[in-house]
Amino acid sequence: MLWKKLVAVALVLGMLPFSLALADDDGYKTPEDAVKAFAKALAKNDLDDALDTFCIEEQARSYDMGGWLQKTQAYDAIHMTQPAPNSNEMFRDINESVLEGFVARQIFLLCGGFFADKLFLEQPVAGDAKQWASNLALRIDPARLRDLKVDSIEVPQDAGDFPARAALIGAEEATQRTVVFALGDTRREVNLWLARYGKRWYIAEITEVGGEMDSAVEPVPTYVVFDPVVTPAP
Repeated sequence: MLWKKLVAVALVLGMLPFSLALADDDGYKTPEDAVKAFAKALAKNDLDDALDTFCIEEQARSYDMGGWLQKTQAYDAIHMTQPAPNSNEMFRDINESVLEGFVARQIFLLCGGFFADKLFLEQPVAGDAKQWASNLALRIDPARLRDLKVDSIEVPQDAGDFPARAALIGAEEATQRTVVFALGDTRREVNLWLARYGKRWYIAEITEVGGEMDSAVEPVPTYVVFDPVVTPAP
């Protein structure tokens, strides 16, 4: 879009801060609105709309690498979601691309989790590998998300040091929501970190995905793979 190109030039020239460069229709009025838009995008199988609920570009443009390194006392270019200093346009684009890929992986793992009985950090592939892959595709077919709903959105009691988190990504404010997604009889609890740029809210990160509620499955990080036992699609 032309307005985005003009905004990019203004940002480079230092003519306006990033939070003031956002269009009125970017982002959401409340954290809850962002969560509901995310669920709607997943139900439609629309990755672009799902990614738009995240502040990917905003983080890449405003990321405080020095503050992050001071907090972690470590630099890991392989695993960091924003490995480059945002000192020039190419590095900012690299950070945006890496972060978008990370968020897309989180979305994939969240969607697949609705149809998996077991979650693993790593697992062997025994037997026919091609059949294994076919079974996985059938098991986690995203078309089965069409009835996905938001069951509840709560503010957790221990929300952490969100002013510090907001500062690290150049946001005015940050918060967290514990969301229960419903798909048929399945309920899955997810923790989302959200950030406000200007007057608009976005999802910043999926921080944790719990197992199916009322089950023995423990919460796991969002970088797991799934047991591809075949379950016929409805």
